[in-house]
Amino acid sequence: MKSIDLANSIDAVFSDSIRQCLAEQIGLSSEILGRIPTHASPALIASLMAAAVTPDGAKAVFSAVMSPEANARIEEQFLQLCSASSSIKDLETIGESLFVRSTGTRIALASDPISRQTGIPPQAAHVMTALVGSVMFGVLKHHILLEQGTLAGLPALLGGQSPVVSRLLTDHVAESIGFENAGNFTRSIAGRLESVAANMMHPMADDENVLRRSAPAAAHEVAAPGRRSEVFA
Repeated sequence: MKSIDLANSIDAVFSDSIRQCLAEQIGLSSEILGRIPTHASPALIASLMAAAVTPDGAKAVFSAVMSPEANARIEEQFLQLCSASSSIKDLETIGESLFVRSTGTRIALASDPISRQTGIPPQAAHVMTALVGSVMFGVLKHHILLEQGTLAGLPALLGGQSPVVSRLLTDHVAESIGFENAGNFTRSIAGRLESVAANMMHPMADDENVLRRSAPAAAHEVAAPGRRSEVFA
């Protein structure tokens, strides 16, 4: 599966026209709202990366990304969706739900620090961060479908986000997702994702070995019809 610059792909969705549309609905200037994706993207991506450092965690992330709620066409539909307050509420709910499903934590974990950093009211920061989450899952789903990606490729895909995420990640966010600080995240996350990717590939290799070993035995049984089974004798 090819890599993707997820943070930049998310930021690209929040174009000038999208920010203006959201400003009319949320009641804050497009310039102020435009600050949130820059802060929210690395925090949310880092949370997915941290969640995927175990096989079960990677499965939870993949399940959320590929769920029906994640909209693979979010980029082309976002401008239309943001024109109605009900649609914005739906996207907020979806972003929150998918984030909880994949990481086990609420999106306020990311939005509250963003509110403090930017001076944006907490509720507006929460709405925008959840919208960033909804876009993130949609962009990821679109990429995985386009690349015909699988669960086994997800840890490597997330690991590829490390260079961009590490430049923007704060100590507070790193601590909230289980790391000592941002430096510790940067030093360890790629290796941990590589490890889980290797572990997830081993069962597939083991299954192939079992099939190869069982094939001669099956052929032998077919070639010896006179042999009686001790179990049913």
